[in-house]
Parts: sequence; structure tokens; C-alpha cells
Amino acid sequence: MKPAAFIVLALSLSDCQQDRQARKLLDQATSLAEKYSPDAEQKILVEIITRHGNTTEATEARQMLAALNATVSNWFKTGISGFRSDCGRPPTHEEGLKALFDNPGIKCWGGPYLPDIFAPMKPEYNSETGEITELK
Repeated sequence: MKPAAFIVLALSLSDCQQDRQARKLLDQATSLAEKYSPDAEQKILVEIITRHGNTTEATEARQMLAALNATVSNWFKTGISGFRSDCGRPPTHEEGLKALFDNPGIKCWGGPYLPDIFAPMKPEYNSETGEITELK
């Protein structure tokens, strides 16, 4: 075998191995999505995008991450809406989004406003407007 052909073959095998690793991670993220573990799913999707940036699996991971972020953002918006409905205001900066899961010591609190599976998520929150701006 000529040296150039060997290098092409070695690179192709390396690409195939990376594709298999990316596919395995993507399958794992899909499984977590079915079980609805958004924090773990998000971490795996970011890992796929970071480590396998120009693969089909990374493209799929970007699409899945965008859908996951939209879903989680909507859940937090719903939680803030419930808090606002009970207390007449969104959680303050001091209370933060933790107030959607645990009573910050106020009488009007009628939560929890979100299931615990969302507690590890860390969206950007503007306490002045009561809006979720971005997921980290």
C-alpha cells in the first residue's frame, strides 16, 4: 500500500471511530430525552457538538439542543407565571428561580411551580421583567 493511501485509510478509520462515538453519545442523549432528564441530556448534547463539530451527529445534536432549550425555557416561563399568579409578582433577584421549587419564606407561595427535574437547569433570568432570556 502506498503511504498516501495508508494515510487516507487511517484518517477514514479515525473519522469512522469518531462518528461511532458521536452516534453513541447521541443515542444516549435520545434515551435521556425519553426519560426526560433535561440537565443530563443538555450536557451530552453540548459534548457532542464540542467534540464532533462537523459530523451529522453534531448537526442532530444542535437541533436537539435547540428544541430542548425551547422546551425548558417554556417550562420556566410557565413556572414564573404560576408564581406571579399566586404572589402578584415574579420572583425577585434575591429569591431567584429557586423560588419556583422551594418556598422562599413568603405566605403567597403556592408551589412548587416546576418539577424537580428542572432544578439543575440554569437559565438566565431577569427579575425586573420576570423573563427567561437564555439557557446556559
